[in-house]
Formats: sequence, structure tokens, C-alpha cells
Amino acid sequence: MSKLRQSVRFWVSISIYGCVFLGQPLWAAQKSALIIGNSRYLLGDRLTNPQNDAEDIANKLKSLGFDVILLKDANLAQMLDSIDQFKNKLRQGDVALFYFAGHGLQVDGQNYLVPVDATMNSRSRVAYEAVKLSDVSNALAQGNITNNIIIIDACRNDPFPKELRDGSRGLARLDSSVRSPKKKLFYLFASAPGTVAQDGKGRNGVFTRELLKYLGQAGLTMPDLYEAVSNGVLAASNNKQEVYHEGDMLARFSLVPSSIKNNVVAPVPSSVVASPPPVQVAQVQVRPIPQASPVSRDEQLMQQGMWRDPKTNLVWMRCSLGQTWYANTCLGEAKTYTWQKAMDAAKALNKGGFGGYKNWEVPHPEDLYTIIYCSTDFKNKLTIPTKAGGTKTVDELCEGDNYQRPTINQSIFPNTQGSVQGLWYWSSLSIPGYSESAWVIDFDDGEGTGSLKGYSTSYVRLVRSSQ
Repeated sequence: MSKLRQSVRFWVSISIYGCVFLGQPLWAAQKSALIIGNSRYLLGDRLTNPQNDAEDIANKLKSLGFDVILLKDANLAQMLDSIDQFKNKLRQGDVALFYFAGHGLQVDGQNYLVPVDATMNSRSRVAYEAVKLSDVSNALAQGNITNNIIIIDACRNDPFPKELRDGSRGLARLDSSVRSPKKKLFYLFASAPGTVAQDGKGRNGVFTRELLKYLGQAGLTMPDLYEAVSNGVLAASNNKQEVYHEGDMLARFSLVPSSIKNNVVAPVPSSVVASPPPVQVAQVQVRPIPQASPVSRDEQLMQQGMWRDPKTNLVWMRCSLGQTWYANTCLGEAKTYTWQKAMDAAKALNKGGFGGYKNWEVPHPEDLYTIIYCSTDFKNKLTIPTKAGGTKTVDELCEGDNYQRPTINQSIFPNTQGSVQGLWYWSSLSIPGYSESAWVIDFDDGEGTGSLKGYSTSYVRLVRSSQ
């Protein structure tokens, strides 16, 4: 199964002092955004939405792993300084996103983003008191950036004299050199050239409100994002406002890889133990064997839906949370959880116990790697942190394309099935420096990656020590 995804990896390095450091997840650490929202202009009435729009976009991008610079009510100097700062922090391969909400206008075929201190009483002053959109795109294009995204919600009904504009309100089409696909720049405008965007009646403008709905959807490419937002804006504006795009559509790029699934959380049941049999414990059912005193023999463990790994002496649940152990197999579909819901499910299970034990837990990555099975051998080696505080090298990622899927021993873990997006299983490890992310293993290809705790959902297989 091929997956269009960008792996979120962490790499462990050891300093000369013996400290363990975990690098940033790739898809989180290499995403940068500059967000500007201007509402309080010296000329004209205060705009209702841009500050809120900028705040909400910034928060959304932070939740998706972006490093965000946020400016509100920025003057010319602040806007120029922030663009320089943003340009200097970008590295090769980064994803760069620029968002502006406020006033914008076109003069002599050039598009300008207007700072709050602009007065511009003549056309000759515009180039000195506003920021050229082309300067923003050139700043992004100077680096060897894989994906550049510029989003402009700046075509509002501006208060500036009519003689400043080129005959119409709103922005102009981009110059061909600016919108060249070679620059890997995708532009998304709140309204079509020469037209005006609407401020919203609520917290956000019409365009940004629709953008926020779709910005974090897993696997949504830039063409998909444009289509979804465009349709939403047309409906919300009674076909009066048309979203517009220019440049490279970045057809294969999505802000959230398809492997990072939407935040649809399976609830943890309030009733931990159901009675009478079959016994259900925090989404795990066992029938008809009663939960009595702990069993020690491996054969009995297997019959009760558990397996002791002789290499590690760990005892694993043979079923994923949500499945039912019956007649030597796992029935039903496994459920997915956000990271905290997974931790809560383990705690809920331990109140009633499973197989006579109450020490089940979400496994550490060190444990999860031990149950990956690659029929064609492994392709990579990866250094990971250990539970003891050190590091170790593990095998990961199955070689080639013709390996057995899922990458787990199904005679031990029967009916391990996932979605078309992957077979991700949570670990207990938060990523240092990125506490919003945790490590997961994909049992579709045997590779580790990172997922946002509060956004992504993954499967859960619990483990305990045999001691």
C-alpha cells in the first residue's frame, strides 16, 4: 500500500556530556509561518476581522506543528522586519506559509499589502508606505524551499483615495514572473482580481472562516484545499465572492500528511466492567474465560488473549483496543484514539483488569519495535531512546514493496487490520521539545513517525511486564 505522507521522524544524538537529545519531527520542525493581521488603520474605520483571523490561523498552524511568527496591527517597519526575519529562518526543504489579513490594493499593476500607519495621499507614496506582494514572494523564493504558500485575505473595501487604485478595488493578477511554477509558490486569494472580499459578521471573515474549516484536514492537497474553500465561500456569500488562486498548485502537497488522521475520537466507555459475561473492559472483550487470578503458563496466556514474548519477557494483548477476543481470534474492528484518550483507556482498563492483571500500559517505542515483522528484512536502522534513559539502534521499515502486510505476526496478533491511511499504533513517548507530539509505529510498513497528540488518532495495543 503506497502512502503519500511525510514521515515525522526524530533522531537521537548524544552530546559529549552524555545527554540525550531528540531532534524535531521533520514535518513539524520544518514548517514555518508568518501571519499578519491588520485591523486598526490610521485611515478609515477599524476592520472587524483581520486580528481575529490572524490569531485563529496562527493557532491552527501551531497545532499542525508550524513555527509561527504572529503580528497584529503591524506598521511598515514591523512588516518589513518580520519578512526579513522570516526569510532568514527558512532552510532548504522547509515549508513556508505567509498569511496576511487587512487592506490591500493594486497600483500600476502591482499588488500592495497595507500597514496600519499608511496614509498614502498620492500614488507616488504607495511604493514607500506599503509592502509589495512581490517582495514577499521573492523573499520566499530566494531560499531553496520545497513548498511556498501565500494566502491573502486583503481585498477589502479600502478607505484610500480612488486615484490610488488602477480603476478597481481589490488586487490585480500576478505578474507572470511572480507566479511562475518554477518558484514553487502557491497563492490563494480571498477574492478574484478586481473584486472585494467580505468581512464576516462573526469572529472571522468569510474567506478565513472557510479556510479554518479545511486547513488541518489530513491528506488535503492544495488543489483540494482551494476547491473546498472556494465552494464554501461561494455558498456563504451567495455567489458574490469568488476565491482565486495563482502559481504552482503543489498538487501532491498537503499541510497534514494523509497518515495524520482527523481528530475523530472514539469515546472511552464510562462503564469499565460489564456484567454478566461476556466481559468487556475498556473496549476489550474476553469470553467466556473468567478473569480470576493471574495465569503464568504461556499456553494459558494465549488462550486468554495474551502473549508473552520470550525475548523481552513482555506480555502483550493479542487484540487491539476495541476488538473482542473469542475462539482464538480477535473479532470486530479496532478503535482509534487521540493520544490522551489512549492513555485514559489504559487507566480505565486497569480499574477492572484484564486476564487478572491491572498493570497494562501503552507501550514505549522500544517495546513496539520488537513486534514489527518484516518478511523481506528491514531497510533502515534508527537510534531511539530507551526506557532506561539511554539509546539503542533498532531495525525499521520493510525492504521493497512485496513484504507481508500488516508487518506483524498475525498468528500471534490475529485480525490486525487498519484503514487505507495506515496502521498507526500509539506509544507512550512524548517527543521532547514537542510535547504536543508522540511517537507512533505504522504496522503497514514497519516505520516509526510522530503524530500530534490532540489531533491525530491511532490504534492502541497494550502491554505489561510479566514480573
